[in-house]
Amino acid sequence: MKLAVTGKGGVGKTTVSSLLAHAFKALGHSVVAIDCDPDSNLLAAMGYPHPETVKPLVELHALIEEKMGVKPGSTGGMFRLNPFVADIPDRYAIDIDGIRVLVAGAVKKGGSGCYCPENSLVRALISHLLVDDKTDLVLDMEAGSYTNETGSVATTLCDAGSYQSETGQTSCVLASANHFVASAGQASQTPCPSGYSQPNTGSTSCDAISAPGNSTPAPGNSDPVVCPALTYSSV
Repeated sequence: MKLAVTGKGGVGKTTVSSLLAHAFKALGHSVVAIDCDPDSNLLAAMGYPHPETVKPLVELHALIEEKMGVKPGSTGGMFRLNPFVADIPDRYAIDIDGIRVLVAGAVKKGGSGCYCPENSLVRALISHLLVDDKTDLVLDMEAGSYTNETGSVATTLCDAGSYQSETGQTSCVLASANHFVASAGQASQTPCPSGYSQPNTGSTSCDAISAPGNSTPAPGNSDPVVCPALTYSSV
């Protein structure tokens, strides 16, 4: 069994992933669970007492250099596209009640250097486990993501200005007029606050109503409204 648990934030993906991993192990299966969420909580959900001490795969520099043939963060050169990864679960996974748990990790900040070898290593590992018919695989995915092609082994965050509130989707939805999505990975759009508007779709912010005498009486309104007699707006 190979399962990727996706959906918007707060719906219980990590809890479901943990329960599925334990259920498969209770059936006597060999199970590998991978936390693919940058905000990793799978180890804690499965009862591991010190999840903060576990380094994600993308931060295991010696492993990356061993498998990929390049130092992490280096630019230029070449790295292996088909590294041997079958030994990684046994060498680096945390054993929780017989379930092997790995943390994939993510890019921590801008300017961290090229993450191609790290990402390729994680993809190679997941691809290997997908075709391993002796191992059940559970992937705890990040929030607000979608899968854009058949056979994809990972989901993709919606860009800022778009969102995806449903699971199992293949694309993102642009923020509608007078709404915005400020950052990538959001599961909903936000209406422009009173005094602001946005006539375009797919926006990441709203603009203040700048003409004197105009206002927007409620969040999400589409057009400025002229203030009635005996009232005014200075912005």
